[in-house]
Amino acid sequence: MNEQYEYVGKTLTPKIAQELIIELLGGATVQKQEIVIEVDEAHTDRGGQLPTTGVSRPVTHALSKMKQSGLAENPEHGVWVIKPARIRTLTEFMNGQRNSLLENMYFGVSGMKLTVYKHLLTAD
Repeated sequence: MNEQYEYVGKTLTPKIAQELIIELLGGATVQKQEIVIEVDEAHTDRGGQLPTTGVSRPVTHALSKMKQSGLAENPEHGVWVIKPARIRTLTEFMNGQRNSLLENMYFGVSGMKLTVYKHLLTAD
């Protein structure tokens, strides 16, 4: 159990499922059943609880919402393409705080990896 997990003791909901889908499977093409298994295992391993009925329903609802918002595609029955997490500037990540040293830094998050890029400016 992970005491730092925000959803310890909470029943899996579509919101939690969506967060886990993006974290665990961003950038992947997977079968829906694999998504259900990954999300269920991650949530319970971290101290969360599964619903007592309709165990795949939170994932189903999350995938539906993700498809509507462009975060996932369903090219064929049972197959899902999960878009990678959006790459933001570090400035955006810091909620608009301006820091000239960080202005040209970019980062991307995929799963548990954090990648930082330095945007190189060229003189005209």
